[in-house]
Amino acid sequence: MIGYVYNLVMVIKYKVNKRGFTLIELVMVLAIAGLLITMIFVALSQVQKSRRDAQRKADLDKVVVQLSSYSHQNNGMYPLAFGAFWSSSYVTGLGLSDPSGGSYAAGGGWPSAAAQGTLYYRSGVICDGSGDPRGYSIKIGLESGEVCRDSK
Repeated sequence: MIGYVYNLVMVIKYKVNKRGFTLIELVMVLAIAGLLITMIFVALSQVQKSRRDAQRKADLDKVVVQLSSYSHQNNGMYPLAFGAFWSSSYVTGLGLSDPSGGSYAAGGGWPSAAAQGTLYYRSGVICDGSGDPRGYSIKIGLESGEVCRDSK
C-alpha cells in the first residue's frame, strides 16, 4: 500500500512539475488556428464579392432610371444606340464607377455571357428575347453571373 501511494505521489508530482507543451500539441494548435483563419478569409472574400455585385446592380438601376427619363423626354422612345446615351449627360452626371476599380465599359452586341463590369444594351428587344419596338433591355456582368433589366 505504501508503494502504491508513493507511486501515485510521484505521478502527481511529475504532472505538476511538467512545464510547456509537447511538439504535437503546438502543431495541433497551429493547424487549427490556420484552418480557422482560412475559413475567415474565404467568408470575407465572398462578402466582398457580394458587395461589389450589389453595387453593380444599384448602378444598373440608376442607368435604368435615366433611360426612363430619356424616354419621357423623347415621346416614349428609348435610345437606339447605347454609346451616345452612355456618354450623354443622362449618365455622366451619375458618376458611376465599377467597384473593382476603373469605370464601366459599354459593350457592343448582346453576348450570351456578359463580361464582368460591362453594360450591354439593345433596343427593341426585352430580356426574354421577345420583340418590343418601344422597349429595351440592358444587362451587366457580375462576379456571380449577370443581371438583366428591361422596359417592362
